[in-house]
Amino acid sequence: MDKPSSYSFANWRISTGEKELKFSVNEVIDAYENGLYTGMAITKEIRDKIKKNIEIVRKKGEEFFREINQESEKCHSIFLKTSWYDSYDLIYVLDSSDYQNDTISKKIYEKSWEYKDILRRTGIYVNISFIPENEHINFNRLKTDGYYCYYGKL
Repeated sequence: MDKPSSYSFANWRISTGEKELKFSVNEVIDAYENGLYTGMAITKEIRDKIKKNIEIVRKKGEEFFREINQESEKCHSIFLKTSWYDSYDLIYVLDSSDYQNDTISKKIYEKSWEYKDILRRTGIYVNISFIPENEHINFNRLKTDGYYCYYGKL
């Protein structure tokens, strides 16, 4: 097998273990550009899918928020995190007394499962969590954890 010169850039060699293949600089550049354009197209497709899915999750999340607050204000805000183009996390901040009330929280949890199922049928997976409202919620940590988007009051 020939050893490529460390100063020669005219041909590149890839060792396959069986046979050494030679590629010109133009072939390497063409392969790079083709991969780049394909990757950019896929990235745009994923970005568009994320935008569409976030809009669906946002609308359903707000709908659930309004349903929770139908009789009285039990939920103060929602935080949204994108895990992947089809996977999202929502944290609902509930009034601490409602959060601790088993009767109320059970109804809210059961209703959250319905919303998760509705979204799952569209191909979107959502994890819904609840935390009680208190003065010690660190909103900067939530943002650091990826919950960059919120609805309601802080």
